[in-house]
Amino acid sequence: MTFTIWLTGLSGSGKTTIATSLQKILSSRKEKIVLLDGDIIRQMISFDLNKNRYGGQVHTIRIANMCYIINSNDISCVVCSVSPDKNIRKYARVLNKSFVEVYLKCPNEICNQREIKGYKKDEITEESKGFIGINVPYEEPDKPELIIETDKLTIKESVTTIINYLEKQNIVKVDYDIQKS
Repeated sequence: MTFTIWLTGLSGSGKTTIATSLQKILSSRKEKIVLLDGDIIRQMISFDLNKNRYGGQVHTIRIANMCYIINSNDISCVVCSVSPDKNIRKYARVLNKSFVEVYLKCPNEICNQREIKGYKKDEITEESKGFIGINVPYEEPDKPELIIETDKLTIKESVTTIINYLEKQNIVKVDYDIQKS
């Protein structure tokens, strides 16, 4: 059974770090899994989009469609993407049947302190007409399968929470000793 684990949250909430660790653990168990990082996809596929509300919506739709194609080929996905619009995330959920939404909740001020990519420091230009989390709203999920407060949990604790959920829901059978990761 293939699945999509969708990590959403503000820039700086820990999506890429947690997704990378999660992907490594699942791969070590011989799961066929692809990590889709929203930042990399934006550079390679969505480079034509501004970082405004419309650009964020189209970017998220592209990622959801990629997951559908990948899942259709018996490969699971771990996605890390801000994906600010909850209706577009609902589209991703409907399109990808075994879908686990994980909201990485973190206060904006802590996300700003953690932000290593420089996005928050970028000047908002007239052509971009905004930036998600600054003056374009991020819509928190209504009913994610998991809410992980990344300002309160370590990376290892966050990943363990996701793995435990996947095991409990029989999405994956993980016998990997996560303490060694």
